[in-house]
Amino acid sequence: MTDHSLPDRSKAPATGDFAPRSLPAPSDRLLANGILRRCLHREDYELVRIDVVCPSGSMEFMPMVAVLHGRMLKEGSHNYSGEQIAETLDYNGASVVAMPSNHHTVVSLTALRRNIHKVLPIFFDLLCRPTFPLKEMDAVKRQMITELQCNRETPAFNAREEMRGLLAGRSHRFAMTESAEGIRDISVEMLHSCHRSCINPQGITAYVAGFADTALITEIDGYLEDIKGYGLSALPQAGIFMPEALGEYNVQVDGSLQHAVVAAAPVSVCNASDIGFWPLRLAIHALGGYFGSRLMQNIREDKGYTYGIYAQLNIMREGSFANISCECDPTYTAGVLSEINTELRRFADNPMGADEHHRLQLSLASRLAGMCDTPMKVQAQLVSQHINGQSPQYYDMFWEALRQTSPEQMSQAVGQYLPINAMRTVIAGDFKK
Repeated sequence: MTDHSLPDRSKAPATGDFAPRSLPAPSDRLLANGILRRCLHREDYELVRIDVVCPSGSMEFMPMVAVLHGRMLKEGSHNYSGEQIAETLDYNGASVVAMPSNHHTVVSLTALRRNIHKVLPIFFDLLCRPTFPLKEMDAVKRQMITELQCNRETPAFNAREEMRGLLAGRSHRFAMTESAEGIRDISVEMLHSCHRSCINPQGITAYVAGFADTALITEIDGYLEDIKGYGLSALPQAGIFMPEALGEYNVQVDGSLQHAVVAAAPVSVCNASDIGFWPLRLAIHALGGYFGSRLMQNIREDKGYTYGIYAQLNIMREGSFANISCECDPTYTAGVLSEINTELRRFADNPMGADEHHRLQLSLASRLAGMCDTPMKVQAQLVSQHINGQSPQYYDMFWEALRQTSPEQMSQAVGQYLPINAMRTVIAGDFKK
């Protein structure tokens, strides 16, 4: 007798396209001090993650100040030393990370539900009352300087730095060149100033995901409601991008064995409601957003010029741009640049066929569906939408665009926004060899 409760291993499972999904909606509460708390509770998920999204980031302060501020939060607080913080987090299997983005700083705690009450006091103490001890700050500075010195030896780092200046203008905050001297000059008061701008309850949103039952969320709300601001203060505003002249720019990196190639162009679309945003977003994924992309198939698979080549669309308040980047042996650099131009022309002139269009849809649909796998992944998408200034409907809009955008619209977007004569190109490597 056949047991129909078991899968039939003699047949391959049926496959099909992903059906559009919606992100689970968090439960929201606006606290008395102005903080918006958002919660994604799931009883069968033993982990809890808290993401406190604070206003101000690397565009409001020098980028290295924002980075050092994030790293120093765990080095000491009003009630706990850095050693106590590290030992308690490690013993309870918890982690704290603080990362600046362009206009926000996200301070995150991840812990098991059964242990989280042991680390919540530390998390909120370091969030609200960091001390930035000088001895520890000097050690973190030395580490950052070492990292910078290592990065300076890589062509990719130098190419990205040069391209930021070309896209934003040399004097723009986004284009600031990092230096060991600049890191050494950061003072404790600069970190306190940075922190005061972050801890503004009126601009904070706190996200909680995982096993966040009533008892835990009540405890977290109590900590959040105790957060007091320092008063609003005027922050420096970064102006709009003023791109430098078109052309090809070389950056010397002594001793480098490879070339880093970055080609980029400013684009006028700034958000998902702009005409042309979604055709361009999908076209850039088709160009270099996944392993089966056009650039990857041509320049990696067919020509063997590079291990990987990627295309991205970057949307910022100050200006948006599309970029294509890879690393290659110097003997292949000219070929890489030629094939990038060939693919851009081919994409603009010849809309993709049905098979390629279907592969593109499957690639993006699987990525979108994966964002709903766990509460933490859902929360990561919500936080990403928040810090990138995207609409709350961005996820649903993505699914709709994936269904509605035609190959002809994508080709038109490449021709309009990524003409070859609008690209700025940076090649970083050792040109003395």
